[in-house]
Amino acid sequence: MITIGLDGTLLYNIGIECLSIIITLIVYVSSKRWFSDTYDNRILCFCEASVILILTADIFTWLLNGVPGMSARVLGYADNIFYFIMQILVACTWLRYSYYRIFLKSINKKKELIFVFAPMMVMALCTVISPATKWVFYIDNLNYYHRGVLSPEFSVVLLIYLMSASVMALRQYGKEKMTDRKKELLMISFFPVIPFFGGCAQTVFYGCSILWPSTTAALLLIYINNENRAISQDPLTGMNNRRSLERFFKSYIDAGNRGKVGAIVMDINCFKKINDSFGHDAGDEALVKVAGAIRNVFNKTEAFLCRYGGDEFIAVCPGISDAAIREYIVKIKTEIEKDTFDSKSYDFSVSVGYAFYTVVSLEDARTLIKEADRAMYVEKGKYHLA
Repeated sequence: MITIGLDGTLLYNIGIECLSIIITLIVYVSSKRWFSDTYDNRILCFCEASVILILTADIFTWLLNGVPGMSARVLGYADNIFYFIMQILVACTWLRYSYYRIFLKSINKKKELIFVFAPMMVMALCTVISPATKWVFYIDNLNYYHRGVLSPEFSVVLLIYLMSASVMALRQYGKEKMTDRKKELLMISFFPVIPFFGGCAQTVFYGCSILWPSTTAALLLIYINNENRAISQDPLTGMNNRRSLERFFKSYIDAGNRGKVGAIVMDINCFKKINDSFGHDAGDEALVKVAGAIRNVFNKTEAFLCRYGGDEFIAVCPGISDAAIREYIVKIKTEIEKDTFDSKSYDFSVSVGYAFYTVVSLEDARTLIKEADRAMYVEKGKYHLA
C-alpha cells in the first residue's frame, strides 16, 4: 500500500469528485429527459442519483477527516454510515437493473428478498453499528477515518453483487442471436471492470479517491450504450425496432445474399380492447409477453426479430422452407395462447401471416413485409378480429 499525505491529495479528491458529480448529474438528467419512463430506466436513474449522493458524501468525508471537535466526529460518523449504505444500495440496484436488461423481466420477488435485500440489510446493520464495533469503519481519537476489520469482506460482497450480474450477462450472451442485444450484454458484463480497477488503485494509493470517479466513467459508458440502443431497440420489449429492420435488410443485401426470405407478421388480437378495458399497463404487459413468447420460439435460430410498431411484430427468416415457417407459426400461437395473466379475464391470441420473396433490394424487402402483413390481415378478417 502506498500512503499519500492528505494535504497533497485533498484538492485532487474534491476536484475529481466534483467533476464526477457534474458528469453523473448530466447523465441522470439526460436519462430522465430522453429515455422512456420504463422500469429499467427508472432503476438506472436511481442508481445514477445514488452515485451522486455517494460522491457528495465522499467529499464531506475528506473535508471532515482529522477536523477536531465532537461535532466533526458526529458528522463524520453520520456521513460515513450514509456513504457505506449508499454503496450497498448502488450494488443492489445495479444487480436489479442488469437482471432486467439481461432477461427482460424483473427478479422474482422471493429471490429478490433472499439474494438481494436480505444481504443488503445485514450489511447495512453492520455499518450502522460500526461506531461501537469498528467492523466496517471507525474514527480514531483525532477524528481520522480508518477501515474496519470487516472492510475487506464488505468490499468482496459488493464485488459479488457486481460480478454476478456480469456472469449472467456473459451466459446470456452465448444464447443471444441479435447483434444489438449481444453488444448490450457485453457492456453490462464489462461494467464492473472499471470500478474494480479503480478500487484496486485506491487500495494501493491509499488516500486518493479513484473508485467512485471510475464508477462515473462506467455509468457514462452505459448511458452511451443506452443512447445507441434507443436508436435501434424498442424500449418496452427490448426487441429490434423498425429502423433496425431496414438496417438488417441492407446488411443482408450488401453481403450479396440472393436467396428467398421468409417473413412472419404477428398482430395481437383485440389489443385496443385490452387497453380500453384493463388499462395501458395491461397492454404493455401483453406486448412484453408476446415479445417473450416470440423469443422463446426463435431461440437459437438466425431469425431477425422486430417490434414493427404498435402491437405488430415481425420475424425475418432467410432461407427458411414453407413447411418450417408453418411449424414456427403453430409454435408461436401455442406459446402465446398458453400464457395467462393474473386476475385478467380476456382472451389472449395473435393473428399471423407470412410470405416469401427473393430480396435483392430494399424495395423487395418492403414488398416482402407488405405481403406478409396482407396475409396477417386476411387471417384476422376471417375471425372478424380487430
